[in-house]
Amino acid sequence: MAEFGYVLFGSTLIALAYNIFLLPSRLAAGGVSGISTIVYELYQFNPAFVQWMINIPLFFLGLILLGKDFGMKSLLGTFFVPLVIWISTDLPFAINNPLLAAIYGGSMIGVGLGIVYRGRGSTGGLSTLGQIVKKYSGLSSGYAQFIVDGCVVVTSAVVFGLEIALFAMISIFVMSKVIDLVQLQASPSKLVLIITEREAQIQTIIGRKLTAA
Repeated sequence: MAEFGYVLFGSTLIALAYNIFLLPSRLAAGGVSGISTIVYELYQFNPAFVQWMINIPLFFLGLILLGKDFGMKSLLGTFFVPLVIWISTDLPFAINNPLLAAIYGGSMIGVGLGIVYRGRGSTGGLSTLGQIVKKYSGLSSGYAQFIVDGCVVVTSAVVFGLEIALFAMISIFVMSKVIDLVQLQASPSKLVLIITEREAQIQTIIGRKLTAA
């Protein structure tokens, strides 16, 4: 149950960051949210409904490739993020400065996605593709998401111009770093680098300790 709580809480942060920072600043910072920002700019379609329309087929792709357990939590995130976006559409505050939106919006979404990934879930859409890239490439979640989202930003440069697209790239970079920070801080495993001229002795000692444990 705790994992489902992570997915709900992380999804809420992502949705609020979208309405407060990204949409008002016209930052298509990757993912389905970035696509919905572009579509909103061009056709004024409701971002929440656009995200639902894109997420549904991608959800089934994730269900097939990532398993039923991931799929159920992905289903929760897939519908919950657009729901919160729809509910919080008329928030009385918004950040229109693209630099502030890139830094703080990227950080907030990165925290949200990191929490969702800690719950072994997904917010659907292109974050599902990010997790698929991670699974089959061995990349970290942050870098996998960076690659997927970069494709959306290239498209946004055509719609919003190069300057806004560069701010979106800043947002994605911040997002990817925060995702990894949240995940690594929560990881029970740690990396220890030992520099020594007595490699054989150290290996023997570590081997004995692990055997004794």
